[in-house]
Amino acid sequence: KISSWAYSSIVPPLVEGDSVFLGASGGRVAAWTGRERNDLSGIASGRADEIDPLWVYQVDTNPRNISQPLLNSPVLDSQGELLCMPGVRLDFYCLDASNGREAWVDYDGYSQIMARPQLWEASDASVVYVVE
Repeated sequence: KISSWAYSSIVPPLVEGDSVFLGASGGRVAAWTGRERNDLSGIASGRADEIDPLWVYQVDTNPRNISQPLLNSPVLDSQGELLCMPGVRLDFYCLDASNGREAWVDYDGYSQIMARPQLWEASDASVVYVVE
């Protein structure tokens, strides 16, 4: 439920239009959206504990701390299709924002990503920029 996810998150949620993306402990990220089966009006009316996520994705966990939370809010492309975020180890993920499936993953980082990624988009290409 969205109310319990909020307690295990240390970064602000990403709110875009009628969608909420929230990273939490254990390297999990979840999506709630008014476009699909969720009615997010429950947040404003005090029924937040009744709202299940549309999808949940689990990044590779840190073997030294399996409850380690995601340290950065994800970023979303301008079409609302790709959700990109660093994991809890040396990895980086881009997910299909509508269903939480991997679009691509980079496991070859040199150090943990401590800053929020940035996304630059042009008419013919997009670039995700991260600082390790």
